[in-house]
Amino acid sequence: MKRGQAAIEILVSVGVVFLVFLSFLLFFGEKNSELVKKMKGMDERNECFRMSSMLTEISSVGDGAIIISRTNHNISVSEGFILVNGNIGCILPGDIGEFNVTGDFRILNNNSVLSVENG
Repeated sequence: MKRGQAAIEILVSVGVVFLVFLSFLLFFGEKNSELVKKMKGMDERNECFRMSSMLTEISSVGDGAIIISRTNHNISVSEGFILVNGNIGCILPGDIGEFNVTGDFRILNNNSVLSVENG
């Protein structure tokens, strides 16, 4: 076998291995991207249920109850519906009015009237 032919065969072999590696990288990169999106959606859904649970809990505890909490999401409540980051929503039993919270917040029960305050 000649030296030139051996060099070309090695280059072709390296190229094939590189293409196989690149195809695996693209395939698993796409799967990872899908997984990250699903995890973000699940996190937002959990935050929605957590807010619904806190609001239900404070209404059942009674007058003078306070819950202090924190969220990393933008939460909006309107007409009995909770919306997290404008993407994921869940239903809130009852209607407590409209509010938006981000970061630290407090939920207060004053004479069976619920209010939510930032900070």
